[in-house]
Amino acid sequence: MLVGNSSDQDLLLKQLKAFDESKAGVKGIGDARITKIPPIFIHLPRDPDQLTHTEFSVPVVDLADSAVGMIRHAEVVV
Repeated sequence: MLVGNSSDQDLLLKQLKAFDESKAGVKGIGDARITKIPPIFIHLPRDPDQLTHTEFSVPVVDLADSAVGMIRHAEVVV
């Protein structure tokens, strides 16, 4: 997270303190089904020229047929 002024820093510190005091940890974020990464976990380079753009894809694994039983297990997991 880019922290520009003192009010941004104060907000960041409050968010970090709230996260720490929740005692839920990162698992708690997953359990709460958060769909966006909280700003306290985003750390951009201080120098904007250091930003790199990476393209990647996340494969989708359809496990619907795995519920049928072990008959198609080998085919599903390949």
